[in-house]
Amino acid sequence: MARGSDIVLLLSHLFARCGECASLRRIVLLFFTPFFLISCTHVHHAPIEAEALKVLLSGEPLFGSAAHEIELPSENPLALTEEMKRYADLMVGRALKKGDRAETLHQTILHPGALGLDYQPYLTLTAAEAFDQRQGNCLTFTALYYAMGKYLGLKVFINEVEVPLTWDLQGDQTFVLFRHVNAMVKVNHLTRIIVDLDMNSYNQGVSETTLSEQELTVQYYNNRAMESLNANQYKKAFGYFKKALTLNPSDAAIWSNFGVFYNRLGHDVEAEIAFKHALMLKPSHRPPAMNLVHLYENRGETENALQYERLVRFHQSKNPFYQYYLAKRFYDQQRWNEARTKIQNAITLNQDEHRFYHLQAQIMHQLGDHERALRSLTKAAEVAEVYDRARYERKLSALNQ
Repeated sequence: MARGSDIVLLLSHLFARCGECASLRRIVLLFFTPFFLISCTHVHHAPIEAEALKVLLSGEPLFGSAAHEIELPSENPLALTEEMKRYADLMVGRALKKGDRAETLHQTILHPGALGLDYQPYLTLTAAEAFDQRQGNCLTFTALYYAMGKYLGLKVFINEVEVPLTWDLQGDQTFVLFRHVNAMVKVNHLTRIIVDLDMNSYNQGVSETTLSEQELTVQYYNNRAMESLNANQYKKAFGYFKKALTLNPSDAAIWSNFGVFYNRLGHDVEAEIAFKHALMLKPSHRPPAMNLVHLYENRGETENALQYERLVRFHQSKNPFYQYYLAKRFYDQQRWNEARTKIQNAITLNQDEHRFYHLQAQIMHQLGDHERALRSLTKAAEVAEVYDRARYERKLSALNQ
């Protein structure tokens, strides 16, 4: 049975990828393990019976009869408080033209002299919570701007932005796939204004899909479910998952994450059902296929694993964080040459991740190439953010003494 850190988890559809406003560096982040490319090969299996899905949504395999006592969340990510309305009236008002009003609201939310919203990629909050705490991810920023913009009489829309597949690694075993949302204000039939957490990194040529308020709410609940899971708040996570799937029972990404939830708690049979149902809903959705590979590998069901591995093998070679994960595994096994190859693959695919160079420095040190190790550590310091840069600089200073 697959448990805990023995499985590389795919938690997809976390809308939290944004550029960091303070440094304008693009943060390579959502929702969790590589988002893999489906080949032309398809794995066929029977549809999941409705009764089996009903059991998963009941929560009984996890919590027994106590599952029925778990209350579903009811927060509205787009709700405004009276204080927020007064603030919007004071800082922006309705006297400005629509275009100026949209820009002023954007600056009000982001400028350090006003709200100064601080980007936190793994923190999903309601608009009201973001207003109070002044932090959050892209979904949080979009919810806040959308809600305040509508109050100020703007014609605001929510965009899901098509961005290149971007990953991060949360902990040692969980990959994160970032997705992105922002807002759009329609000034008139000819003019629209895009409002993004990092306009310097936003590509005006990207494809966008309009999301409804309910679709944003579903993604909010999904994010909160994942954050609760990572905090080991299992009943809370279950409530968020169930609420998200109640609002949209056809969302393949959330079913995939629901499978990760069951697997994390040691219920691989239920996880398998959720992953397969996700693929039935959307055969092109990659994360559940990768999760099934690891689930079957851990069971020792080699043939089943190989079926799904054919769906994901290609993109593993294109995912820098998966290559980093492999390099780290080889490093821990003292297989230095194999680790060197994998970390170089990772760096070739992503040259802006400080952790890659740090691991490369450790590997080269083990191989006796201390000059190369020093160069790698220096590079790690160059590309790191302020906190990590200071840590690397301290290491470099110690080595040079």
